[in-house]
Amino acid sequence: MGREKRKTRLEKASSETSGGEFIGFSAFSTEQSISGSLNPTSQGNFRFSPVYTGGDKILSILFKKIGQKKDGSTKAKALTELISFFENDSKSRKEQVKALEHFIFIYHSKLNYDDFSSVRCESLHAIASAKSRLPKAWKALADQEPEIMGMIWCSSCDPSMEVKIASQKLCELASEDMWWNGLWLYVSRILSYHRPKNMNQDLFTRRDDDTPLTDSEREQLDERFDRLVVTSIRGLTMWIKKFSELGEDLSSKYDNFIRDQILWKTMTNSRSSFRRASYQLLGIMCQHAKSVVYGPLGSESLPKLLPSIVAQEKSAANVPSLFEVLLLYLKFGNSDGIKLEELMKPVNKLLKKACYSASPALWGPTILP
Repeated sequence: MGREKRKTRLEKASSETSGGEFIGFSAFSTEQSISGSLNPTSQGNFRFSPVYTGGDKILSILFKKIGQKKDGSTKAKALTELISFFENDSKSRKEQVKALEHFIFIYHSKLNYDDFSSVRCESLHAIASAKSRLPKAWKALADQEPEIMGMIWCSSCDPSMEVKIASQKLCELASEDMWWNGLWLYVSRILSYHRPKNMNQDLFTRRDDDTPLTDSEREQLDERFDRLVVTSIRGLTMWIKKFSELGEDLSSKYDNFIRDQILWKTMTNSRSSFRRASYQLLGIMCQHAKSVVYGPLGSESLPKLLPSIVAQEKSAANVPSLFEVLLLYLKFGNSDGIKLEELMKPVNKLLKKACYSASPALWGPTILP
C-alpha cells in the first residue's frame, strides 16, 4: 500500500511537470534572475523503478539494506559500497543505469527523509557519483521528477554540517539541472503537511491509521517534521536571496509561481522554529520577491496577519527576527494596506514585556534612533 502510494505520487508529479517550463541555474549565471527556461530533453528509456531490475546479486543485497534496514550505520555502509559501484569504470553502464533508476526512487521516497544524518550525507555522495558517471541517465530521471532537485537544494540547509557540505558540492555539479520548479514543488508539498502524523501517513506508513504510536515514535515524527519543514523554508529563503527579481521584467516575477498563501501559514504555527524561519523568509521576500509580498497575494493577507502575529508571539528568541521583518516590510514596498494604529498596540505591548513592563516613553529615546 505504501509503495503504491509513493509510486502514484511520483507519476502524478511527473505528469504535472512534463509540459511546463523548468528554470535552471544556467539562466541565472549572468543575470541572477528567475527568468529563463530549460528546454526539455529526451528521456530515452530511463524510468524510476520501485524495484531493482538489474542482475547484480551484490546490488540486490545492498538495496535491501538501503531501503529496508532501520539501522543507520548499516544503511550508510551499504551506500558507501553503492558509491564504489558507481565509480567503478569496469562495471557495465547498463547495470549502473539499472542501479541508478532504483536508487533515485529510494532517495525520493525514503532516504531524503531519513533520521540519520550519515544516511542523508552518503545518499548525496551516491547521487554525485552516479551523476558524474551517468550524466544522461541522471538528466532524464531529473526531468521526470524535478522535485529531487528541490530536495538536494534544501539539504544545503540541513542541521548536519556533513549533509550541508555534500549538498553544496552536488548543487555545484548540478547547476545546469537545478530547477526552481522542482524546489517549489518540494517546498509546497512539505509545507502542506500540517502535522507530523499527516507527513508520516503520506510518506511512510504501512499500517492501519488507527494504530496508536508509542512515545518514542511520536518523538521521532516530531523531530523529523521539524527538520524537514525548517530546512524547506530555509532552502526557499536561500534561493530567493540568491536569485532576486529583476526590475520591471514580468517574466522574472515570483508571483508567476507562488500563488497561494501556504508560505504565511507557518508564521502562525505553534512551533517557535517554524515561525522564526518564516519571519526570515518574509524578510528576504520583502527585498527580493516584492511581487509576492506587495502584490495581490500579500496585500490581501499580510496587513491583517502581521499585527496578529506580533500580538501572539511569545518566544523571546523570535522577537529580533519579527521586528526585523516588520521594518523590512514597511521599508521596501507599498504598505499602505496595514493600519499602523493596529500594529503599534501589539508592538508597544511586546516592547513593554521586553523591558519589564516599563513604558517605552521612558526608555525609547535612549535606544531607538
